[in-house]
Amino acid sequence: MKPSGLAVGIGPLMLPTYVDRAELVFQSGPNKFEVPAKIRWAGSLQDNFGQVLAADIGRHLGSGNIVANPAPGDTRFRYRVSVLVLQFHAISGQEAILEATWRVETPDTRQVLRSGGGFYHSRISGDGYPPVVAAESDLVEQLAAGISRTL
Repeated sequence: MKPSGLAVGIGPLMLPTYVDRAELVFQSGPNKFEVPAKIRWAGSLQDNFGQVLAADIGRHLGSGNIVANPAPGDTRFRYRVSVLVLQFHAISGQEAILEATWRVETPDTRQVLRSGGGFYHSRISGDGYPPVVAAESDLVEQLAAGISRTL
């Protein structure tokens, strides 16, 4: 892939309140969620999600100019992508899911140029928490691929 050099700001990124916390969230049954107190993200989920999403989009586009959480009004980007995450959690013993919508906007006027969305699944392969985190990382990669196709 030829490097594109495309400059894109990723943000704002909005997470649902049920997952915007230090702990991982699991769905253990219909309409039942669990939050194990000792199973935590290594930092802010909001920040980490944005950084990983920006890096994954950069790989898809062949650009090192993809930045998470740019300053409001920063117009050095060709596009700004706002992302609304509707669901992001693991279903105990099965899979992880991510549902999100996004808008590609001009950085100065915030005019919506394109929009999209998707519902992504990733099988949890193995026991314990590392396979859950790996599945959720795969979901962010799938989201990045969808956003990259829109760009």
